[in-house]
Amino acid sequence: MQINSFTLVPRFFARTACATLKQQLPQYLASALEPSLTKAYLKRLPELTAEKTIGAKLTMRLVVANVALFDVLLSAGIERAQAIEMIAETISMIQKESKEVAEPSSKRIKQG
Repeated sequence: MQINSFTLVPRFFARTACATLKQQLPQYLASALEPSLTKAYLKRLPELTAEKTIGAKLTMRLVVANVALFDVLLSAGIERAQAIEMIAETISMIQKESKEVAEPSSKRIKQG
């Protein structure tokens, strides 16, 4: 499964989110959230409008990921304030991971 700079693949989102959440939640709970995250993300994805630029597409998909994650965390019984903190950390990690995957490998080799 290939990820580029304008597509946030549902499984990539769910796996990255759960990996981040495992640092803050019991592992069994974070792992159990992955299918729910994927479903919540896919459910909201059709609601997006057609964006004209790659940056706008990625931004809107991150918004959908944010809302899906918030819904799933609240449904799992996480308090609102804690859910917001978790989302901030998780979305930041997703943005970082997306950028690293989309960046050309030759550029990564020169920097690393």
